[in-house]
Amino acid sequence: MDEVRTIDGSSPGPHAPFQLIGPIDYTCWKSSFLQEDTLLIDFGQSFSIFHPPIGYMPATAPHYLSPEARFEGKSELPSDVWALGCTLFQIRAGLPLFHTLLGGDSRILKAIVQTFGKLPEPWWSAFESRHLWFDECGEPKAGTEAMKTPIKQQLASVGYYDNSQPMRVGDPMVEQFGTGLDEVEIELLGDLLEKMMRLSA
Repeated sequence: MDEVRTIDGSSPGPHAPFQLIGPIDYTCWKSSFLQEDTLLIDFGQSFSIFHPPIGYMPATAPHYLSPEARFEGKSELPSDVWALGCTLFQIRAGLPLFHTLLGGDSRILKAIVQTFGKLPEPWWSAFESRHLWFDECGEPKAGTEAMKTPIKQQLASVGYYDNSQPMRVGDPMVEQFGTGLDEVEIELLGDLLEKMMRLSA
C-alpha cells in the first residue's frame, strides 16, 4: 500500500485516493492465495444511476468501454452490462475480447464491428476510420485485414493458439495450455454475451 502525494508534496485533494494498492504480481500467484474473506475496494468511479454527476466522463478501460460511453459519454446500466460481458469473456478465454495494443480506439471499434456487425447510427458515421476496413454496409473490404469474427467463433478458438508447454502443472485454478471450450459452453456463453452486448444506439 502506497500513500498518494501530489507533485509538490501536498496532500491529495478530496477527489483523489489517499492510498493505492498495487496489482497482484501474477509471476508468483498461486491458487492458495484465494481466501473466502475477499474485500472489494476502489469504488472511486461509482455513483447512483438515478443521480449521475454532471459532466461525468467514464474512466473505464478502453477495451471495456461501450459504444454509447465512447461516442456519447453515457455511463448507464447498458455500459455496465457491456463491461461485464467483456469481463466474462476475458475470465473464460484468458484474453481480452477487444485488444488495445495496436492502434487504440479505432482498432477497438474495428474489432467491435468485426464481432457484432455494423454500428447503428449515429455511431457508424462517427466511426471516422471505418472506410479503411469496411464498406457502408459494415462488410469487411477485400484486401484489408478486416474479417468477421463472431463471438462464438472467438470462443471456439480459445486454447487453439496456445503454446504447447504446460503451465503450473498441478495448480487446479489454472487450465493447461491448449484447453478449449466444449460446444455446449460455446453456445451458452456465446448466446449470453450476444444478448449482453447487443448494439443499439
